[in-house]
Amino acid sequence: MVERGKRIRFKFIKTGDLKYISHLDLLRTMERATRRSRLPIRYTEGFHPRAKIQFASALPVGIASLGELMDIELTEELLAGQAMQEMGGQLPATLALKEARVVPPGEGPPMSLVRGASYQIRVEPQDDLAQRVDGWLAKETIPWTRQQKNKVRHLDLRGATSKLEVLGREQLELLLFFSSEATNVRPQEIIASLKLVPLEIVRTAIWGQGVLMEPLEKGIE
Repeated sequence: MVERGKRIRFKFIKTGDLKYISHLDLLRTMERATRRSRLPIRYTEGFHPRAKIQFASALPVGIASLGELMDIELTEELLAGQAMQEMGGQLPATLALKEARVVPPGEGPPMSLVRGASYQIRVEPQDDLAQRVDGWLAKETIPWTRQQKNKVRHLDLRGATSKLEVLGREQLELLLFFSSEATNVRPQEIIASLKLVPLEIVRTAIWGQGVLMEPLEKGIE
């Protein structure tokens, strides 16, 4: 394990009211935290330098998370624990850092390494929840259309789903494939296709091939 480095990956939560802020607002929050910290942050060049921060996967507004990932680049090598202490002291409890690791040289950007994400979903209780899910999983494809402003995207919800498990009358566990070459399916779309009302969605882990990502062999082939 690399102990010191110029690129640190943080695992952090996003809970409470902060689950309603946009990805852009999250980036701005992290930029402000880096400025307040004593970390030797590396900045972009140009007229408007920005801290070099990269996220593994944008989280849709309204979804909480227990395992988001963010890389920060530094101008000098630091211990991961030291970076976590400096950065963590500038963040609220609802954006708390949980772990930090040095990213080894040669590892690509975090977004390029992500292959999926898992979620815990609470819905309005349904006596036939298991039957609905069984019928959904039995289908080979589930076409879905997403319309955003002037764009229409056609998705296959079933093809993007690695796991959908019922845990009682109101709880689901979902594992979605992600692809760098296609539009990623959102958990809200899975729930809508099942004609369920979501009460709470929490991303529990990001899966992939990089540092602090859940390994593919545990759940995604």
